[in-house]
Amino acid sequence: MKKTDLFLLFVLLAGLAYVLYLRKKKADPSASDDLIAKEAPIEIVQESGDEFALRPGSTGDNVKRLQIYLMRNFGMIDGFQVNGVYDTATTEMVSRYLYRQRISRGYFEKTGMDLIKL
Repeated sequence: MKKTDLFLLFVLLAGLAYVLYLRKKKADPSASDDLIAKEAPIEIVQESGDEFALRPGSTGDNVKRLQIYLMRNFGMIDGFQVNGVYDTATTEMVSRYLYRQRISRGYFEKTGMDLIKL
């Protein structure tokens, strides 16, 4: 077998496995692969909004910039809004795509979120 044939077989099998995974997930909506557990409603912890680290409950323009960054780079998930509140959907997006619990000023600036115009 040639290397290209072996590669095509691998791609075909990986695609088939993914389709089966999606079917199983669709058939059993109670099965969840969320990276974070659903929690009680998040209480607002910051009033002025521009303090760091950004974390669940934070509000303000920097949270809007974070949400715009997430939307531009990773798309949308159900319930996600650009509303300036670090809510459950924002927490899920940050956890899933940035692999973080909070956003420090250094990370915020390193990724260019501070340059996003509102």
